[in-house]
Amino acid sequence: MSILLVVMSAAACSGLAAAERIAFAEQVGMAMFAASAVMGVIGGLQVWRAKTTPRVLAPLVIVVLAHPGLWMSPNIADCGQGLKTASIVFTIQALALLAWVVARPKISLEA
Repeated sequence: MSILLVVMSAAACSGLAAAERIAFAEQVGMAMFAASAVMGVIGGLQVWRAKTTPRVLAPLVIVVLAHPGLWMSPNIADCGQGLKTASIVFTIQALALLAWVVARPKISLEA
């Protein structure tokens, strides 16, 4: 079954539609990165508004800066499927970390 999927994905990336699929993968990667960056800004504003310690943003910032949509090129062998999948996974991680930052109990900087 997995051999059939590999053959189908290899066949799907050849021909005239390959360039369009690779370009689409790049667009998805950049769109997912942009969404993650917006989540990072929202998290920063939430921390600033709640006057909590900025250290809670570290995991979110790391996920945004390591996002594959920023640095990864689509692979011609899989028509960018790896880029799309990795971008979606990192964006879901950013969303989960944003929810954690927003729902986190307030930690005041003043003692």
